[in-house]
Amino acid sequence: MLIRSIEEKDLDRISDLYASVFSSTPWNEPWSFEEARHRLEHIFQSKGFIGLLVELEESVEAIVLGNAEPFLSEETFNLREMCVNPKQQGNGVGQRLIQQLHLKLKELDISGVYLTTRNELKAASFYTKNGYSLEKDQGIYEIRFNS
Repeated sequence: MLIRSIEEKDLDRISDLYASVFSSTPWNEPWSFEEARHRLEHIFQSKGFIGLLVELEESVEAIVLGNAEPFLSEETFNLREMCVNPKQQGNGVGQRLIQQLHLKLKELDISGVYLTTRNELKAASFYTKNGYSLEKDQGIYEIRFNS
């Protein structure tokens, strides 16, 4: 298993994984390759991009990516996306990936990580098991237009 930084040449392969994972249960979002590529390329090109992938026998099996950003006198990391091939879930691949991300962020003197996910999904318990806590005094507010 190889964990390494995401490079521009990886965008097609990580887009395939992203579209496949998030189009499946439990998310069931209708991602096409093109939509996934557009999103991931946008994040990749954004200031402060940091991303890692897991390769097993030249196949991308997991990704984590986001952006470092200033907050007061610190840098924090907005974990925008993480996904693991369902065939690899429960095998420690995601845990090793998130641990590697934490090491990289500490090396870069980034003070912490924040993310959003649905509370009822296994993803929430994954993050809790890896040291994250639910901030009870903060919320996500949303408004939709033309839905």
